[in-house]
Amino acid sequence: MANERNEFTVLVNGIDLFYEVAGDGEPLLLLHGGGGTHENWTYAGRDPFLREYKLIAPDAQGHGRSTNPQRTITHRQCALDTLALLDHLGIPRCRAIGVSMGGHILLHMATLQPDRIEAMVAVSCTKYFPASPRNYAAGPGRKSAAQRVGNYAQAPHARRRPDRGPMGMAARHERQL
Repeated sequence: MANERNEFTVLVNGIDLFYEVAGDGEPLLLLHGGGGTHENWTYAGRDPFLREYKLIAPDAQGHGRSTNPQRTITHRQCALDTLALLDHLGIPRCRAIGVSMGGHILLHMATLQPDRIEAMVAVSCTKYFPASPRNYAAGPGRKSAAQRVGNYAQAPHARRRPDRGPMGMAARHERQL
């Protein structure tokens, strides 16, 4: 049945990777954003895809029901986990959509094994993820780029744009009443 949702867990790369499969047709991989789960796709346009595709929606390492025994997360490792999932499912090639962190994972997948991705949509992600947020996301015990430089005011992005804060966002000013 096209609307039936099947949930599974598979051991890949030392983690229990949770994923959901729904629908019939060609495989379409759906990768959620940071802090999210596969369930985010229920509210982000999943149902229309069920008419044409077999949807594969994993929970990334350390998200939802997927484990993270090393307590670190990198987009590259999540890409390797997802490629291992495709191997487990016997899917040599697929189309994919990734949102935010899922888009970063997808870009890594396409870089690591370009023949595996037939077509892709990367939503709300950058082609480059600066060192400071990368190190923060990697977890405790690693110094951020700002710590390696000395302090935030000396970090390369702060020197380029003093009106910008972490990750290039414009500084916010409070309005006084």
